[in-house]
Amino acid sequence: MPPRVAEHLVRHGLDIEAPAGATLDAEIAVVRKRVVVGGRGILEADSSAHLDVEFTRQRRTLPEGWRLVRTAQQRGAIAVYLCEAAATTACWRAS
Repeated sequence: MPPRVAEHLVRHGLDIEAPAGATLDAEIAVVRKRVVVGGRGILEADSSAHLDVEFTRQRRTLPEGWRLVRTAQQRGAIAVYLCEAAATTACWRAS
């Protein structure tokens, strides 16, 4: 993750690694299309949308300066929640 996101997670008590030139097996999401579904009459929204994605496994080198957070630590669920793309409190949204 980018350094500013890692710094945010450190404030939540997570352990962060800074492995130089690490190569990782990663699950990459490739967006195929945006799907819009009409809303039901009982809901306030006219419609809702989501992204249709395809996942592929690839070996990638961690970008320079990026950090690694392991989710198998005591507060790992916090990292999962705060890095979830759909979360309204996602730390990648933080300035």
